[in-house]
Amino acid sequence: MLIRAYVDADEPDVTALWDAVFPESRPWNQPRATLARQQAVQPEMLLVGERDGRVVATVIAGYDGVRGWIYHLAVLSAARGAGAGSAMMRAAERALAARGCAKVNLQVRADNADVVRFYERLGYQVEPRVSLGKVLGVALIAARPYVAADLEPALDMWRRSKRAAFPYVALMQAHTLDDDRSFFRDHLAARCLIELAEIEGRIVGLLAQCGAVIDQLFVDVDWQRRGVGALLLDAAKQRAPGGLRLSTFQRNAGARAFYERHGFIAVRFGVSPAPENEPDVEYRWPGAAC
Repeated sequence: MLIRAYVDADEPDVTALWDAVFPESRPWNQPRATLARQQAVQPEMLLVGERDGRVVATVIAGYDGVRGWIYHLAVLSAARGAGAGSAMMRAAERALAARGCAKVNLQVRADNADVVRFYERLGYQVEPRVSLGKVLGVALIAARPYVAADLEPALDMWRRSKRAAFPYVALMQAHTLDDDRSFFRDHLAARCLIELAEIEGRIVGLLAQCGAVIDQLFVDVDWQRRGVGALLLDAAKQRAPGGLRLSTFQRNAGARAFYERHGFIAVRFGVSPAPENEPDVEYRWPGAAC
């Protein structure tokens, strides 16, 4: 197996390999976005293993002047068992040592026992550490208007988010897929704005605004509490400096807390318990002048 630095022509093989080995990657770890960021920082530290003209293994080494790190060690399933992974690791360690790196770290999910044993055979030890992380993905999120081609992915995100927001299933059973498609058609026909939050080609949030009224605001279940809703809400405020209003469910404490954090005031409470499928709290944002 030939081990060398990645070149642009390797992108199809590398993205296919990462999709196969890391099928549950989070949005910020999508292959093409990862490649673009890595190549902008330390391009020579992404190594590929080539066999018969095809990339069958990868590893990313990174060095910040204090520690070396290993990422994206991946071997094609058909090439495993012949030492490809070990060879890639040795090449990454040599590249780090050449830069003066004295200590290498890596992270493995706690339930991935086979991978832990693999690294232990290479001399790595499980250390008593607590791994902490924080997603800074909000800087990558962009808001844009909905277009017709967004219907199916936006619909999928919207329905999954509604199921998470409303665990009482009766509400979802009352709405068919055609009903939900009509939501997009009807709002566009009424000249309402539907705005989407997107990161690396994936729709992660949706806001529907009709004048000074916010009709719907949903965030992808994988991207909640990361600033997506705030991004959409801030854009809505800029479009309606005189104020906004919306309704939400009294039982949805999370939504109520979110709007209150962003300056909305509850001005009307309905009967309790709330009528089925009807919102019973009206919120208003008084506007920038207030």
